[in-house]
Amino acid sequence: MNFKFLPYFFEKINDRYLISNMTRDFLYISKDEFNSIYTGKLTNQLLEKLVKLRFIVRDDKDLKEVISSYNYINSGLFYGTHLFIFVLTLDCNLNCLYCQANTSLKKCMMSKEIAQKAIDIALQSPAERITFEFQGGEPLLNYGVLKYIVEYTHAHNHSKTINFSLVTNAQCLTKDILEFLHKNDVHICISLDGPKEIHDYNRPTKSGKSNFDVANYWYTVAKELYSHSKDRVALLPTITTKSLADPKGIVDFYVNSNVSHISIRSLSPFGRASENWTKISYTPEDFIDFYVRCMDYIISLSIEGKTTIRESFTEMILCKILGKQPVNYTDLRSPCGATTGQIAINWNGKAYTCDEGRMMSNIGIELFCIGDVMTDSYKDFINSDSACTVCNSSCIESNPNCSCCVYSSICGICPVYSFFTQNDCVGVPIKQDRCKVLRGIYRYIIDWINDPDEAKRKICHEWIR
Repeated sequence: MNFKFLPYFFEKINDRYLISNMTRDFLYISKDEFNSIYTGKLTNQLLEKLVKLRFIVRDDKDLKEVISSYNYINSGLFYGTHLFIFVLTLDCNLNCLYCQANTSLKKCMMSKEIAQKAIDIALQSPAERITFEFQGGEPLLNYGVLKYIVEYTHAHNHSKTINFSLVTNAQCLTKDILEFLHKNDVHICISLDGPKEIHDYNRPTKSGKSNFDVANYWYTVAKELYSHSKDRVALLPTITTKSLADPKGIVDFYVNSNVSHISIRSLSPFGRASENWTKISYTPEDFIDFYVRCMDYIISLSIEGKTTIRESFTEMILCKILGKQPVNYTDLRSPCGATTGQIAINWNGKAYTCDEGRMMSNIGIELFCIGDVMTDSYKDFINSDSACTVCNSSCIESNPNCSCCVYSSICGICPVYSFFTQNDCVGVPIKQDRCKVLRGIYRYIIDWINDPDEAKRKICHEWIR
């Protein structure tokens, strides 16, 4: 049989090799099988596997199918900016140890004028479906402008599907506010880090008083009000060193809260987190150990039929690998989705490549500013020097550290993280904690997909449905 190998990547793991390709196919093979690839003396069984998983093409028809698949799974690159983050204020009523907003600044509130200009620009995006996400500080401290944005958008949007999303600590929620959010189908994500002791340690109020009961109460009320709408009310934890000792407790809290998803995410070094880093941080290895314990527990509960909860990031990666879906998660694209996938509008009208780029402005670094809503257009943002710099810096295919990585087809580079940690937008990703964490998660997921236990494999396939 005539056949040709397409580009592939590999990594030696213990006594086996993990190989992958551009269409997100992964396969474990033995050392002998790996060596046979170079000699061309493939067994019929290995040849069939490699053809099925598109490491090998036999003719032009096979090649066209690979090209079609590659285009489809990367089609998110061409949707246009689909996420606009409105930073309504930098002010906050809590004093979280890992806060990414600079609450030491003077009181900063987005005006209705700036909000209107930002909406007009967002509606210039070619994307048919757009999300407006409200962030802060605590965005509900500027509820009047949030309400104005929703109402103005409804009045002036004539062709796009707009989703609204609120990230809140819930301390300012009232019955009237919640009814408005529900009436306008605003998705609510409440920051709740798990059991009370962990949450209050991570997220103290400025007075030191517990805020757990308030957040948990409004979550319960919102969940009941939105009971007809699946996944409209969510909880979001941030994992600090305080969390590491109790993975089961955190998972159980989320399972008992009747949420569909839990997000096991590592700390970001931006904002106040860097000031408290020695108090709240951990090594990549410690986080991966925590992630593995959480996932093993979730899978065991799922097999026993005790929960249907899913871990958000894991589910997304499974959809990439098993579902071959064009998941448009901006952090894991090549190039990344900064500006082309998301834009962050700060309270003062300045626009940034992404939310992380906006955070850099809080410490006086304007490298990631792409313009101002009062003077510029969507086209100006896209064509700005900052947008082009970030785009060029985040192409995995041209980064010498990443271009041959076995996980490159499902991963992405963050230029803001590279700049913050290594003072260079390109950076050396393989030396970053971010890379170490991602590689650990990818490895776990791929091993799960290939687990000899059929019950475990069945769960991971259910997660992509």
